[in-house]
Amino acid sequence: MTYRRADLGSRMLAFALDALIAGLLFIMPLPVIRSILSASYLLLRDVIMYEITKDKRWRNRSPGKRALGLQVVVETGTEKYKNLSRTECLQRNFIPALGLIVGIIPLLGLILAPVISLIVWIIELIAALSHPEQKRLGDRLARTIVIKEIP
Repeated sequence: MTYRRADLGSRMLAFALDALIAGLLFIMPLPVIRSILSASYLLLRDVIMYEITKDKRWRNRSPGKRALGLQVVVETGTEKYKNLSRTECLQRNFIPALGLIVGIIPLLGLILAPVISLIVWIIELIAALSHPEQKRLGDRLARTIVIKEIP
């Protein structure tokens, strides 16, 4: 099996699918529960399905990434990659989840969560576009890259 770096467009589309799932969780009626569920999903989206199913097809993949044939791996400085740990997943996804974490605040969180999420993702997009390897801030923090499997 060979791999290549995933392009930014595929990564953004995968995130859009994952954001849709987080958004559906955010519709829940109780503010604290919806924020906790949405933020937890965004924080752990790259490992949660594997943890639930133990199916290797889900390793290092969120539903959005799996739909597009993408996978997150940790760079080791060699040709080989390392599987993503829960800690690296949290490091990688903390910045994008900030908006939904703020959503825990009653009433104010409902207004601030989407605004902060949008601002954070604009910053992440600019960071990725300005990086030579198109890494967003979370990828730099956790030393991860997103790869695409070549059939």
